[in-house]
Amino acid sequence: MINKNNLIVFAISLALVFFASLLGPTVSTTPQDNDQEILRATIAETSDLAPNVQSLTVVTSTNEETLVIENDETLNATPRTFTAGDQVLLTHLITENQYYVLDYDRQKPLTYLFLVFIALVFLVTGYHGLGSLLGLVFSFIILFQLVLPMIVNGSDPLHAAILGVLFITPITFFTSHGANKKTAIAAIGTLITLVIAAVLASLFARLGHLTGAASEEAAYLTLDTASQIDFQGLILAGIIISVLGVLDDITISQASIVQELRAAKTRISFRELFTRAMRVGRDHIASIVNTLVLVYTGAALPLLILFLDRGQAFSTVISYEFVSEEIIRTLIGSSALVLAVPITTLLAVVAFKRR
Repeated sequence: MINKNNLIVFAISLALVFFASLLGPTVSTTPQDNDQEILRATIAETSDLAPNVQSLTVVTSTNEETLVIENDETLNATPRTFTAGDQVLLTHLITENQYYVLDYDRQKPLTYLFLVFIALVFLVTGYHGLGSLLGLVFSFIILFQLVLPMIVNGSDPLHAAILGVLFITPITFFTSHGANKKTAIAAIGTLITLVIAAVLASLFARLGHLTGAASEEAAYLTLDTASQIDFQGLILAGIIISVLGVLDDITISQASIVQELRAAKTRISFRELFTRAMRVGRDHIASIVNTLVLVYTGAALPLLILFLDRGQAFSTVISYEFVSEEIIRTLIGSSALVLAVPITTLLAVVAFKRR
């Protein structure tokens, strides 16, 4: 149910997002290469010229121009076989007037999946999930209008991420959970935990001599863009933003636990309230840390194959930078979750005991 406080928070959130959108365009980004453009097209007809070499007749989406492209998949690490009806992205080299198939156009299936996600949210939560969806939209606006342009323009990625977090945290928390003391406590506990996580990430990134340039993604940046980016700072920024994404659950839960315990037993002591809330928090830590580790493990399965494929000692493999980066990312995120429980619990106990 929407009340006056939630409407005020919604208005403030819109103002913050508007301010972030104004900041974003003032930060200049690297201009796109004028010698090439990306086009969407549909494959109308295919024919095989040789193994993994096809002649593709495609129709562009913009001006419905028909093109015939020779596509040599022997040049790719993972050859693809295209069929009529496939939607693809084309790279057009304007100077040479040549066209190449870049990849499949995955915009439609991703859009369909997003719509399924929205439908499930409304089906399960009703209009209560609207605030969470608004928070999601606001987060993307801030990331793409403020944080990413600042990083591309040469700002310290960690500073840009912290600025983004200062916008994202109040917006997502208050739109998702309403304007109340419980939400405020969770937001403060989250920010304190993120500061500690930033310090730990910065320390161990330096101790581990992480450069950030070992990832496959870094190789795709143009030389002009790469020269402006602090890749070690980019690792730290990624850690902070990913940690923020999982702290919401645990900090709100702990603040709610304290609030309910205080309501059920008004004469409860400070020590008992903190102890009882921490008992629940410990169970929450055990489950969510295991979840986080499995999520990172699932994302890094190709790295784990190195332990089996290369026949090298465990101590050797973990010293590779791209492996060490994932380990540090996982452990910093897990440590932040562990710290968030006592920090938020203590803040909540102090706040609700004074009521």
